Amino acid sequence: NDRNFAEEWTRGRMASRPRGRRLIERELRTKGVSAEDATAATSDVDDDEVARTLAIRRAQALRDVDRQTFIRRLSNYLLARGFSRETVVRAMGHALSMRDDS
Repeated sequence: NDRNFAEEWTRGRMASRPRGRRLIERELRTKGVSAEDATAATSDVDDDEVARTLAIRRAQALRDVDRQTFIRRLSNYLLARGFSRETVVRAMGHALSMRDDS
């Protein structure tokens, strides 16, 4: 059943290598899953929450770089994982505020 496969793929992806909803849907489509099943399987993925979590985790590895390099590397990291620019901007704001507080 494609829907079950899509749901399992999404759960596994989010547990091991989290990505944005659009990228997961694209991966599922390349595996032959219908657009409807791919959308249904990823409906619970909260891009903002996932992007924030990844940004915080990645920010730890970038703590010793200057602010401009931090912004460039972190935004490219998140964009490469399928998040929209708007989501990246929100996650970056969160990561930067945490960086500036420390």
